[in-house]
Amino acid sequence: PMTKARENSDYTGLAADIVAGDTAARAGRKNLIINGAMQVAQRGTSATSQTSTAYLALDRWKTEASGATYNVSQQAMSASDLLTTGSANFLRMEETIGNNNSGLSQKIEASSIKQFKGKKLTASFYAKGTNPNGGSFTLSRFFSDTTNSSTAEHTSFSITSSWQRYTITFDYPNEGAANLALSTAFMAFSFLQPAGDTTTNAWTLDITNVQLELGSVATDFEHRSYGEELALCQRYYWSTEARFYVQQYTSTHKMAQVRLPVTMRGTPTATYGVSAGTGWTPFDFTIDQISFYIATSYSNAGTYSLNNLKVDAEL
Repeated sequence: PMTKARENSDYTGLAADIVAGDTAARAGRKNLIINGAMQVAQRGTSATSQTSTAYLALDRWKTEASGATYNVSQQAMSASDLLTTGSANFLRMEETIGNNNSGLSQKIEASSIKQFKGKKLTASFYAKGTNPNGGSFTLSRFFSDTTNSSTAEHTSFSITSSWQRYTITFDYPNEGAANLALSTAFMAFSFLQPAGDTTTNAWTLDITNVQLELGSVATDFEHRSYGEELALCQRYYWSTEARFYVQQYTSTHKMAQVRLPVTMRGTPTATYGVSAGTGWTPFDFTIDQISFYIATSYSNAGTYSLNNLKVDAEL
């Protein structure tokens, strides 16, 4: 027969196994959202009086205007609120003139989420602020390949003036006619003024620690280092003020080759400045390198270099 000591030992071992299993379940690389802690802002930390749908400030977060006027910014968390949220930063979406379907969204590559078809997904985040006039926001999700889109699915939530953690569990969305095999396919994950609320009252959404994970339970937020989060963001957008070496590769042309820090999602577009010379032409764009040339000979005096380079492969 099992002795009491053996019983206690077995229970202790079982408890240790449960703790180990719980720790494993909360381990990293579970969050489908990039820059959920609002750390990275390559484009800048704020944009004011905006009326367009665009990527303007914090990486991977797109502002959905839909007729609204808004300010968007990266904000530093107060010391007391840091204890509550566990995050040093948050994103503030401040609409001075609201409108339905306006807010924030992140486009998740279909290749990162389509394997979860038929399963439950759970979103979690900290938020505070003021609600749209209708009294709530909506967490919206749908699939698109830029040609075909599924019908959006929504879950309502209301915020208060104090930081609170919200969790929303939902079924993997209907894919509709979207072709998820295409490199342009994505799932839009959005925080919006509801479609049925057409009021134009001002509202503010402060949000951080946004996580989307597999399963019906919201686990602890996956904290990643700034360097790792930056690299994930650079798959979609890279900005640098560095100058790049220019080589005279024929008697009539100079060329600059720029190796990108990470492999980008797709063939990017680029904008740039020059320290001297005009007529630079970009060519040979790939997911990991961009080349530029300018028609100028050995005899041309002056310094030729590229700077303020911005490379974009966003969805």
